[in-house]
Amino acid sequence: MHESRVTPIEVDVRTSESAPEPAAVFLHVYVAKVHIVNCIYTAVHRRREKLLHFYDHEDAGGEALTESSALVDFTANSQSGHLATRKTMPATCTPPRIVKPYREYCVIINHAKVRGAITYTCIRCSWIWGWFSWSGSSSTMLRAAEKKILSCLKTAYRGWFVDIGPVVGPADKIWTISLNEESPKVPIVLLHGLGAGVALWCLNLDALASQRPVYAIDILGFGRSSRPVFSNEAQKAEEQLVHSVEEWRREMQLENFVLLGHSMGGFLAASYAMQYPERVKHLILADPWGFPEKPSDTVAKTHIPFWVKAIAFAVQPLNPLWAVRVAGPFGQWLIEKTRPDIVKKFTPVLKDDTAIISQYIHQCNAQTPSGESAFHAMMHGFGWAKNPIVKRMDKLNDNIPITLLYGSRSWVDNSAGETIKQYRSSSYVNVQVITGAGHHVYADKSETFNKYVLEACVLTDSIPQLTSNVHFYKPISDQEIDLNLPKEALDEQISEEKNLNTESKI
Repeated sequence: MHESRVTPIEVDVRTSESAPEPAAVFLHVYVAKVHIVNCIYTAVHRRREKLLHFYDHEDAGGEALTESSALVDFTANSQSGHLATRKTMPATCTPPRIVKPYREYCVIINHAKVRGAITYTCIRCSWIWGWFSWSGSSSTMLRAAEKKILSCLKTAYRGWFVDIGPVVGPADKIWTISLNEESPKVPIVLLHGLGAGVALWCLNLDALASQRPVYAIDILGFGRSSRPVFSNEAQKAEEQLVHSVEEWRREMQLENFVLLGHSMGGFLAASYAMQYPERVKHLILADPWGFPEKPSDTVAKTHIPFWVKAIAFAVQPLNPLWAVRVAGPFGQWLIEKTRPDIVKKFTPVLKDDTAIISQYIHQCNAQTPSGESAFHAMMHGFGWAKNPIVKRMDKLNDNIPITLLYGSRSWVDNSAGETIKQYRSSSYVNVQVITGAGHHVYADKSETFNKYVLEACVLTDSIPQLTSNVHFYKPISDQEIDLNLPKEALDEQISEEKNLNTESKI
């Protein structure tokens, strides 16, 4: 065991002469408390601050350090970047015992051997600054959690930052992952909901990528994407988010695509389709937020669950996920205890390692609440938008087909589906309510969800322009769906849809 840096003080209570001054006792007790808190906190979260690159010539003929080998107490030549000396500590012992709290350490996150020299990519850790940090978050921890979740995929994927320039901040970047890019079919682009990120599509990516290219992004202000300061005006914040998606599309050089958005992502997808209709081949909305107008207080009290009303009242002046940040290093525990249902949704692919989901959600939301602040600016109460989509449906091109997928147990008002049908009487509108699914319909009933999305994509490929108003407004159970639909049956279904171009089916 290591020795504590705080010298214990013995106080003789029998004589006032041998007792130290009260101020001295207070100071020593305070220092001891700070030291104990630091030991406990840093044992849970390492502080990561600055990305560094070093060249280690000493180990040119030996084994390179890896992420599992550890933390390095380093001394480096700041001009050459040469790693002059090092002292390694096993990863199982990290962070190191607090014997040198003013020293800096280096976390190995990557290495490569080139021409006899080993290049280390490290992140500098300053323990003293860790004393004053509470969030327990870092971009490295978020990256690691995402990587672990996506390791369950059977389809190869790649991830990279797409530089979209000064859209909101001076140099915005959007984190992107892609699958099956080689396919010639129309790609599908996925927009996640509030507080989520690309990794939460892990139950859908393999199925969707089996037929076409798939692109999933961390919306600007969320996940691993840049976190600029958005406008606090609803219309301006919405425009900034939509513009960021368009700049991403331009950088990616995608001519058009199927656009799928969940919850807040559905709101942005619809807004994007209104502004850039020539880019959207099919609009798929999964339990979209912000579509209907906010009902009267009487109606709201009747239909909205108590827990939703309680949250809405509490978070009106605050960003929706403020509690995760207030909880600091206990944010992951808070998510696991308050929303265990979200974690359990991913059991089919993550088996017994579902705790990584709560860690990922925590890391997504423990950082600067950039996109979350934009959402707060756009919302009118927790469940509605200041500028609801149904009031603007006349701006959406009639030639864009729409598929809406609702969960039968979701708190989101699905009456917007009927409203959209009425607004678009001469357009293709397909509304499905999936039995047993809640708001996270893509995860609750992932196979059913995937089937509907794939069907929408197949129709988009087969029919240049869908104009019929197709509206199946009834709950569909898993038993009614053949996930391995034979080609003949699928062709027959497509043929039936073509025949509906001249009639309306309700």
